[in-house]
Amino acid sequence: MRAAADGRCVAERREETPETGDPGLFLTPCTTRESDRVTLEEAGNGIYRLIFPGKKDESPRCLGILGASIQDGGAVTIDYCGSRELDEAEEFHLEKTSDHGGGFRLRADHIRFVPADQRKDLCIGAPDGDHKEWANVFQLECLPDESGTVFRFLR
Repeated sequence: MRAAADGRCVAERREETPETGDPGLFLTPCTTRESDRVTLEEAGNGIYRLIFPGKKDESPRCLGILGASIQDGGAVTIDYCGSRELDEAEEFHLEKTSDHGGGFRLRADHIRFVPADQRKDLCIGAPDGDHKEWANVFQLECLPDESGTVFRFLR
């Protein structure tokens, strides 16, 4: 899974990073040992789970929105699928786009339960202009001019 804007990979880092001091989900050069392969698991109706491989004897884990946040800036993480931390916010609509060279925007499915008049247009990404080695991935307002919210999946 790569950012369309600059080709960086989505990666989990379990230990603290020098840049943020926190573990989490980041965009980083694809040559690092932390860059992960992602498997798309179809859940039906255009909804997918993004499965990350487990380490050694661990079960696979899912990308999700921590605490099922419905806010701009919500934390995106990887945890065991079905875990309480993700609170069932681990399913995403993959929206095909031609923006920024083409790819997909990932919109958390749990947002659909928010009343339409209170719902924000949110997707997964890193803020434009954040080019540091370990740029945090968040749930952000989904704007067409934001290149950090478009991803590609390589086979």
